[in-house]
Amino acid sequence: MSKESVLKGLKKGMKGELDSISLYKQAAEKSSGDVKDFFEERVEEEKMHYNYLLDFYKSIDAGKSIKKISDEFPTVEEETSPIISEKFIDRISDKQHLFSAISTAVLLELESIKLYDKWADQADDADLSNFYKKLADWEREHYNEVTKIEKEAEEEFWVKNRFSPF
Repeated sequence: MSKESVLKGLKKGMKGELDSISLYKQAAEKSSGDVKDFFEERVEEEKMHYNYLLDFYKSIDAGKSIKKISDEFPTVEEETSPIISEKFIDRISDKQHLFSAISTAVLLELESIKLYDKWADQADDADLSNFYKKLADWEREHYNEVTKIEKEAEEEFWVKNRFSPF
């Protein structure tokens, strides 16, 4: 995989992070309390992802070793945000725009995972492949969390609206 190809891919990854930042900012602006806190927390995490990709881009562009960059990658700690509670899910399920933001976030995270997994498979360098796998794992953490929120909020929405199959 050429340096130009890696840099082009990183630009695409950064665009995905900016899309997520925009989505979460808009959702935070239209919410309050713990829901607002959740979306603001996501904004900060996505900014961190963006800045990490930007630093990686600059390092690759300057000729830094991929192995060194990969070794410096922060560890992924998958844990559910303490903000997420029954009340939180209730508030998400009450507001269509917030529920839509969560659903869109699921799709954005899934696309990022697919992209990084694809790049990991295509990489001709083990260190580069390892780096992309770490990025995919980082996105999987968010994907798992927002997927859980989406599922619980959807169930709550149908209960509130007394939906039952035929």
